[in-house]
Amino acid sequence: MTTTHLDDAVIDVTPQPVPCAARPWTDFVHLDGSCACFYGGPAPLFSVPQQRASSGV
Repeated sequence: MTTTHLDDAVIDVTPQPVPCAARPWTDFVHLDGSCACFYGGPAPLFSVPQQRASSGV
């Protein structure tokens, strides 16, 4: 049996976009968690492809 030390572990806590369940035909995503559009939650955002976002276009 082998154990691993977590002293050097890197945890990615960057929010991952979640597709909007109320508008699945769009590119809308939620960055703050699961879709809550059906019961008055925060509005979704338009998804921007990573290469466009990083190039500043």
